[in-house]
Amino acid sequence: MDSGADSYRRFLDGDDEGLAEIVREYKDGLILYLNGYVNNLYIAEELTEDTFFRLITRNFSRRSFCRRNAGPCWQT
Repeated sequence: MDSGADSYRRFLDGDDEGLAEIVREYKDGLILYLNGYVNNLYIAEELTEDTFFRLITRNFSRRSFCRRNAGPCWQT
């Protein structure tokens, strides 16, 4: 198992299926982890959504840069 590193690299390279794999793999565990802190499943789900949203928006500009420059995006 690569701990999602391959999926993340593919996401940075423009493969949206890489992001889908990350969400499928980590969503439930992240919800349970966050629920341990907030003791509210609804809030934990919202925080999980926010986390994945940040992952997408933070890396959107990086993905665009990598496509233009054809560089190894996972190293940036």
